[in-house]
Amino acid sequence: MNETEEWRAILMRLLDVTLHCASRGLPFQGDNNVIGDPRNGNFLGILELLGKYDRITHEHLAKVKKAQTEGKTMQGQAHYLSWQSQNEFIELCAKKVLSSILDERQQAIYYSIIVDSTPDVAHLEQNVLILRFLTKDDHSDMFEIHERFIEFIMFHKKTGEDIGDMVLSRLDHYKIPFSDCRGQGGSPARWKILKEEIPSSLHSQSDTRWSARVDAVRPVSTHLPGILTALDKSLDNSCMTHEMRAEVRSLKLYFTSYSAIVLAAFWFKVLSSIDLRNKIIQSRGISLESEMSLISDLCAELRQLRDKWADILSEAHHVATSMGIMPRFPGREENVKDFMMRHWMKV
Repeated sequence: MNETEEWRAILMRLLDVTLHCASRGLPFQGDNNVIGDPRNGNFLGILELLGKYDRITHEHLAKVKKAQTEGKTMQGQAHYLSWQSQNEFIELCAKKVLSSILDERQQAIYYSIIVDSTPDVAHLEQNVLILRFLTKDDHSDMFEIHERFIEFIMFHKKTGEDIGDMVLSRLDHYKIPFSDCRGQGGSPARWKILKEEIPSSLHSQSDTRWSARVDAVRPVSTHLPGILTALDKSLDNSCMTHEMRAEVRSLKLYFTSYSAIVLAAFWFKVLSSIDLRNKIIQSRGISLESEMSLISDLCAELRQLRDKWADILSEAHHVATSMGIMPRFPGREENVKDFMMRHWMKV
């Protein structure tokens, strides 16, 4: 294998690892870029695993590791393992995916546009641009609905005219003719309704961050009446599609159930206990002895919660009654404790 073929093979492996991490939503970078350090991130970690079975990857990593051990900077020598190279790989993959989406939309011709906005973790207003269109599957000869993410847009203006100008500008940037647009949706109005009713945002759940879980449950546990009012106001919005209206009705049906109230009170207590210890354990400099003590305290507190069904149920009963909701489980004959135990096992 000559040098050109060798580099092509290395780049193919780096691209495959990039696609692997991106498709699973894994963070690329760690605390450093040192080969062999367990804190160097998923990108380098996966390459190290691959290098155990692949000669090309092993030799490339060994060359970079040797330079790092000897204190050489490798300035002027390409190795494509730095965080700058990782970001460049991500950007190139994103451009390729976006190009495929735009080609797919062009074949579909007609589309609907969805614009959603929410503040990010830095409290900056962030808009998302999504295209919705139909494609025909060549094998099944059936039409399929696709919603494709286009981009995030940092945009803080709120008037309909400003949002419209922004959308038209981005469509023109991607050479998407507005004349082919057959529908539009957006949540600035619904977001405004929500902010009027509750003093916080709603958050999605995360499979990897426990803090995101308690953040998702907290507004439901503490501001449920306001959420229900916001849902009612949203139903009065004539601009909502049938799908959106059906989703809002489903949310209202669930949140006005006694089961939802009981579970919100229960999970908020459980997740708050876990989150408190989790944040302390992740702090720098904490000793193993302190971690063991925190985990022991957490187990004890969870056992106490398990034995306080009556208190949790009494709290939920009070909330339901104050909201005019029947404090019982419709259609359920099972014991309340059995119901709670089934959900407790999910912890």
